[in-house]
Amino acid sequence: MLIPMKVDYAVRMLVFLAMQPEGGLTSTSTIAQQQHIPEPYLLRISADLARSGLIESRRGPGGGVRLALSASEITVGRVVDCVDHSFAAIDCLSEPTACLISGACSQRELWGDVEKMLLDYLFHIKIADLVEKQHELQGIQELALEVGSPN
Repeated sequence: MLIPMKVDYAVRMLVFLAMQPEGGLTSTSTIAQQQHIPEPYLLRISADLARSGLIESRRGPGGGVRLALSASEITVGRVVDCVDHSFAAIDCLSEPTACLISGACSQRELWGDVEKMLLDYLFHIKIADLVEKQHELQGIQELALEVGSPN
């Protein structure tokens, strides 16, 4: 199962924003550059996240974006709902009429259950959890660099 890029980019953006000094605005160009996200695509994702109330956006000089809620209030499942609405492994889950046999197909129920389990899990993972993991990984990386340096 592939995670849609839109979801990946949105989560990356929110983790990045959660790691910024509280209350400050961050430009979308800074986020795009730091997170390796195409800026035009990031702007569309930002609009979805702002419409959903997950981020605040301010235009103009000195503008930018910031979290509208605390990182502990935002789940990855909610991000999926905001930007993609589904993790359907097959088209007939989101559009049953797209398949001639979807009404009598044993696989449809299987993939529906898989999608439900994944979304249930993602609604338990908070952006704050990912920030904590990111800090952990950065600490390990910094330690590895110190150990490997010839000082």
